[in-house]
Amino acid sequence: LAVPYNDIPSMTLEYSLHTVAWSHLSGPAEVAVEFAAQDSDEYVEYPGCRFLLLRNQRSFNDRTGVWRYTLPSYAWQLRKIRNIEPQSWDDENRRVFTNATVGEILKTFVDEAKARGNVPGLELGFDEQVTSSGVLWINTVNIAFDAGQDLWSILISLTSQGLCDWSIHERTLLAYNAGGLANDRTDSVALFPQRDIKDAPDDSSYEDLAARVFALGDSGAWYSEVS
Repeated sequence: LAVPYNDIPSMTLEYSLHTVAWSHLSGPAEVAVEFAAQDSDEYVEYPGCRFLLLRNQRSFNDRTGVWRYTLPSYAWQLRKIRNIEPQSWDDENRRVFTNATVGEILKTFVDEAKARGNVPGLELGFDEQVTSSGVLWINTVNIAFDAGQDLWSILISLTSQGLCDWSIHERTLLAYNAGGLANDRTDSVALFPQRDIKDAPDDSSYEDLAARVFALGDSGAWYSEVS
């Protein structure tokens, strides 16, 4: 499981067809990851932890019936939202926004995609005026996007220019002013074996054990010492 900052999360998953409820993963599906505190039974789905089951792999020689899944974030659907409304393009086949907020740009493309019947489950946690934190957008921008460009590359462009931060919670896309997702990450984190640490190998070898160290330098100089 990986939930990078201002990027699309991803997850790999292994599950056996002999396991209870395997049928839920037998076709296209959403997979949510929930976490509970060490001393709590209350599980919570945090931002970036909703995924789409799009790709799977198995070996028919494997008697355990293990399937391996590659799951991108629910935000992966932004790749399927494209700038394909020709009536909105200029003479150079570009979509131009003038004095627009990040919220206005993103909402425009998502609304158009929904009008075409695309991404019906995707929701927005912001609008043209207000970020997902409930504060006003502090910047406007003059910008143009090429015909056919997808919303994921548009969002990455806006983020790389320092105009916004973003994440996704469940099916809701969240967008903030730049720095709006900044958190204090100086606290220590406790990792527990079997739960957080999947593998902890301890390998050793005596193959290079030596009784004497010998070093040869320039002009015939040398040094020897018993180790």
